[in-house]
Amino acid sequence: MKKSTYLSLLFFIILNNQLLLAQNYNHLVAGSTSPLTGFTNSSIEYGNVGQLIPIDYDVDGDIDFLTLNTTPDGWHLLRNNSGVYTEETTTTVGISLQNASGFVVVDYDNDGDDDIIDPIAGTDNEADIYRNDGGSGFTRLIAGSTSPLTGFTNSSIEYGNVGQLIPIDYDVDGDIDFLTLNTTPDGWHLLRNNSGVYTEETTTTVGISLQNASGFVVVDYDNDGDDDIIDPIAGTDNEADIYQNHNAPPKVMSSNPSDGDIGFEASSNIIITFNENISKGSGNIEIRRVSNNDVVESIDVNTTTVSGATLTINPVNDLIIATDLYIHISAGAIVDADSEIVVSLNNNPETLNFTAVNTLDVNKLSIENSVSLYPNPVKNSLNISTKEISIQRVSLYDVLGKKINQSQFINETIDFSLLEKGMYLLKIETDRGEIIKKVIKQ
Repeated sequence: MKKSTYLSLLFFIILNNQLLLAQNYNHLVAGSTSPLTGFTNSSIEYGNVGQLIPIDYDVDGDIDFLTLNTTPDGWHLLRNNSGVYTEETTTTVGISLQNASGFVVVDYDNDGDDDIIDPIAGTDNEADIYRNDGGSGFTRLIAGSTSPLTGFTNSSIEYGNVGQLIPIDYDVDGDIDFLTLNTTPDGWHLLRNNSGVYTEETTTTVGISLQNASGFVVVDYDNDGDDDIIDPIAGTDNEADIYQNHNAPPKVMSSNPSDGDIGFEASSNIIITFNENISKGSGNIEIRRVSNNDVVESIDVNTTTVSGATLTINPVNDLIIATDLYIHISAGAIVDADSEIVVSLNNNPETLNFTAVNTLDVNKLSIENSVSLYPNPVKNSLNISTKEISIQRVSLYDVLGKKINQSQFINETIDFSLLEKGMYLLKIETDRGEIIKKVIKQ
């Protein structure tokens, strides 16, 4: 899942090693009420430039900071403990001694914690990655060696000693791609992330201004499910270009079962129709329990049928009944018609959940409730009462299955007076189906 961090601070006023916060105009004053105050070994500002890198280092849901030490020859942690910051000079990261805006904080490997991209390290066409090990420290993936951002021949990840990486989930597959300058440099192209392996795509371009990457804003401005780019440099000072991403994944338009269906036939195929044509990728489609996400059945996407925008799933077994279920499409199992953008329908029991039923069992229960026998046990005459149902034939059997009598149902009684004591089975055929009821002869 992509994670976005929004800092609710309206102003930053930096005074040496402390920070004044202006939050909704209620100033938390540096050296006084600001929690970013009084650090003896930190350069929150250095060379008149802010030196704070926001990161949820320990994956506890609040924002910590990396900042320069006072030498300055390295970066260390300001840990957020419920709004109280602690200076941890022994928790360090070896990123380059650049101003804080040069680094990119993203979960590049999609493992749930924030990593740091250092575009200044190495040559111009590669970058270090400091992989966050779940808040226990960083592992350096070295530019030109172990870093996956290595060896691009047509990219300027750094240009003019400034980082040139714009993080964006371009193809809406849940992991972070990058836009970067080409080597001319006269344009930006894509570094696509394929499960942690980056591919240089010089033909996938965007015409944003030739400024450093920190000048652009990446947001889903039109709320259509993909990241767009705001270019504030284009146009006059009071306007901006927007580059609208058209890579929103195929969306579910209709389905059988529908979302929230409580009467889906357990033996039926599942049919999902999207708003655009789709194709098969690789992976599984799973039927899961809403209660605990357990997999009820896993279906290889290659056994499904795709026709245009419609996906038909034929489970091997009848679905379990009277249980809340949902459909999980693993990432990459179904993609758009160009096999580029993955369908986003995974790990969400709130989307396309339903309850299966066996309509034959439901019908049988309906017949059971519409036919009553009395008295039972019976000595002489057994009465049959019906409600909103028509009985066509009745047959009587002993417990060994031997037919004793069969007749058209004309009147509402059956004579048991000549039968021996014991249990009998009465088969009742109706216009809705048939049932078998036990009868005791006294």
